Amino acid sequence: MTETSPLLSIVVPLYNEEKRLVNGFDAIYSYLKDKSFSWEIILVDDGSQDKTYEMLLDIENRCANVKVIKNEKNMGKGGAVKNGVFNATGDIVLFTDIDLSVPVSYVDAFIKKIQEGCDAAIGSRRVKGSIIETHQPFVREFMGRCFTFLSNLLLGINFSDHTCGMNAFKREAAHALFKRQILERWAFDSEILFLSKKLGLKVAEVPVSWKDMPGTKVRKIKDAITSFVEIIKIRFYHSGNV
Repeated sequence: MTETSPLLSIVVPLYNEEKRLVNGFDAIYSYLKDKSFSWEIILVDDGSQDKTYEMLLDIENRCANVKVIKNEKNMGKGGAVKNGVFNATGDIVLFTDIDLSVPVSYVDAFIKKIQEGCDAAIGSRRVKGSIIETHQPFVREFMGRCFTFLSNLLLGINFSDHTCGMNAFKREAAHALFKRQILERWAFDSEILFLSKKLGLKVAEVPVSWKDMPGTKVRKIKDAITSFVEIIKIRFYHSGNV
């Protein structure tokens, strides 16, 4: 940890989240406020069309160590996370969803993995020690497993879960990965894992407790097709040296 930077930056991408914002933010802030280490929260509004941005400005005015970033247009989760990463100053950069499908208490486990020497720590619902408290509907869970299988197959990687929703990185690793990122929507997770292998980074899979939350932004058929095309794009675009 440097003298001027916080230990931890938590990046939260947000799009039309006025209904889930308060509960999610309160849980994250309550977790952090009593910690002995220094921290910051980066809230990235991804071109919301509801009251999300106005609510974020209110939070920023009331709460210490909170920074609000606004994308003028909707870029997608990958674009929002990337913007948050490059506005983060923490030695460890972690991103999570506002619905906290993975409870915020797991942040400790991710910090530990980075401090033990890993460049990245990836949440997984499918390694020993993980727990799925509430499953997704069958079709969505099946699609998620197919996406992970195809990503591993086509990209030559081997991770049990690509889309758990909570990942952490050393700041240097985060910058190296996200400056090479080209995808801005759902398949960016797989691109980051692919780039991690290409760059020779040490990546740990962290078993988590996970529950499906209402309010998903996933559109089953359209996003499935888009994500498959993006997997191909990853392989084509990054076929040479990175």
